Amino acid sequence: MFESLANILKTLTPAQRLWALSILLVAIVAITLGPNYIGRNNCDDLYPIIKQQKTEIASLNQEILVVQRECTRNSVDREKEIREIVLQLEGQINLMSNLQSRKVTMKTSFHDTVSLHGDSIRLVEKIQVQQNPVDMSGIKKSLSCLKEKLKEK
Repeated sequence: MFESLANILKTLTPAQRLWALSILLVAIVAITLGPNYIGRNNCDDLYPIIKQQKTEIASLNQEILVVQRECTRNSVDREKEIREIVLQLEGQINLMSNLQSRKVTMKTSFHDTVSLHGDSIRLVEKIQVQQNPVDMSGIKKSLSCLKEKLKEK
């Protein structure tokens, strides 16, 4: 076996022999020292770190859930507040339209006295003021659309 190895080495150039010896030396070192290195590098020291990270992840997930619930609760409260405001506005608009449906007539009279050659003349003027009703149909339509959108949520 050594004779055939010697014949193989004779056919190689000196540079090729040097490379072959280097590869052989690295292989011997890896085979010799490999098991010791693997035996020393077990993962026992990583298990406590992993366990700590798992508990930290679980607590962070719990915190995220609490914040999400609070955010949802705030959103629902705000939506309820908006609904109440819409209902108040609707009531005020209905009240205004009821008041405007009646004609508001204001009668004012005042008396001026003018004297001509000893005769006094009394002037009486009547002023009628009438308010033009404001069209609330557009506002009512907007409020009803807003209420429908709030009901969808």
